[in-house]
Amino acid sequence: MNKFQFFQRLRLSLARVACFRVWFLFIVLMPANTSAQLMQNLSIGSPKAIALANAVTATGTGIDSIHYNPAALARYDKRRLHLKGLIAHFEIGAEFGEYFDEAEELAGFIDYESDPVPGSSGETTCPAIMMPFVGLIEPPFLGFPLGGMSYRPSGSKLTFATGTYSPAGFGYTRDPDDPASYSGQTVAMTRLTYLAPTVAMQLTDSLALGVSIGFSWQGLGLNLPARAPHVAIAVIEEIGNRACPNGATDEGVCESLGDPLGVYDSIGTLETEMEDALSLTFNVGLLWDPNPWLSIGFVYQSEGVGELEGDFKMSYEDSWTEYWSRQPDLLTSQSWFPQGASEESGTATTELIQPQHASLGLSVQLTPSWRVNVDLKWTQTSAWDVMHFKFDQPIDLLRLAGLIQPDEVPDSQNLIMPRYYEDTTSWAVGMEYQWSDRLTLRWGVEDRPSGIPKDRQDVLFPVADSYFYGAGFAYQQDRDTLIEFGLGYLKSEADVPANSSYNANYTGYQEGEAFDMGTVIYNPYAGIDFKTYVEAYLFSISYQTLY
Repeated sequence: MNKFQFFQRLRLSLARVACFRVWFLFIVLMPANTSAQLMQNLSIGSPKAIALANAVTATGTGIDSIHYNPAALARYDKRRLHLKGLIAHFEIGAEFGEYFDEAEELAGFIDYESDPVPGSSGETTCPAIMMPFVGLIEPPFLGFPLGGMSYRPSGSKLTFATGTYSPAGFGYTRDPDDPASYSGQTVAMTRLTYLAPTVAMQLTDSLALGVSIGFSWQGLGLNLPARAPHVAIAVIEEIGNRACPNGATDEGVCESLGDPLGVYDSIGTLETEMEDALSLTFNVGLLWDPNPWLSIGFVYQSEGVGELEGDFKMSYEDSWTEYWSRQPDLLTSQSWFPQGASEESGTATTELIQPQHASLGLSVQLTPSWRVNVDLKWTQTSAWDVMHFKFDQPIDLLRLAGLIQPDEVPDSQNLIMPRYYEDTTSWAVGMEYQWSDRLTLRWGVEDRPSGIPKDRQDVLFPVADSYFYGAGFAYQQDRDTLIEFGLGYLKSEADVPANSSYNANYTGYQEGEAFDMGTVIYNPYAGIDFKTYVEAYLFSISYQTLY
């Protein structure tokens, strides 16, 4: 090697390291309090993406490039078949503390000591999933096969592909006696892209463009036991106690006010399964290789809107039915007053949004054996501002809630559950080491601060700030066959002080301020401290070959 070649190689190596350092410093210096995605990318099932902690925007991920960056499909020639399997295991838990110190100041007639929730806890490892044609199911384990195929005609600059994958999925089922079940005994949200026609084009020797259209099915299943530890319920209870201290009798004494509602009693259970068979999205990606050791990728994933519709059933506890059915005809004849129904059923609709997302990635070949990937991501999680359920008939529970909180219950057929999530930014770093001509080792870490603000944390979606760690390998069995494996781990923990979350434990009381009555929808743990945690393990393996 002559002196000129030596300095030329040295210059290139320094340039690569400098490029990586600039990118890395930009990530480190980003504000620490930025918010990020909920469970995004964890259900795709790509072993390469899992192993590199989703830092894959500037590199190919086989058929999963349809999602991560469709432009990367321009790197794949001939006819290729990509099969994969994903298995997930998780633990979701909640621990409930005591009431906050000022609780007794809310109202002298609320007996907080009678609440069975404080000091209790619960945990689940049981998955739930919504599936097309089947509905809400509770499988013994969470696992499913996915895959797709690509094709580039000989001599063409176009690559065509399609695949099946799940861009978003979340679900669990809890025991009936789990105190966390008041935020969902069974909850399942699934978005399944069953068809994703994609075309990638090599525009120049170094620049590729890819576009994908996603045809998706989206479903929501919910089993929600409800309670309303609200001061208004306590007022009703106290009126009944004072007007009829011995309770109602068979002879009708105090019949209209006796046996009042309990503040901490279960009101009833809402069950619903809703779906939308066709929700459209599109992905656009660019991949630029300015030189052999550097790749820059960009992808934009559009918002997806699911207009879900399905059946619902609201079953009330006997105490609720009996109490309201005893009220005077003058009240029960009013459309805005609870009627004392034992069960209501019909059709419900809601809108679920898959937030738009963008990612910018960098892949640097530092040495012949070492490659580093860095991604910056943005997700419009603020699209989840509310969950709006519309029923085809008046609901007794909403009649009562509408009297207290008309902004969130404009009438007895509409329920608006505020979320007020925030837009998110995050980063991911992945590394590859070429162990041999056939074996590549991978690992990575992704920062995932929560898109759920601290004053909106709840037990329904117990996802807080977290990190995702990945590791895995790729084995080139022969020239045309590639086997990949990915193992991922995520843990999320949240500590929510009493009276701090408008979506879970707010009471309406703030020292020195007027009492806020509008907190019944939906604060099942009003005044109670709680902690939540989610621990997830992902296992994925794929097989890619020619066909």
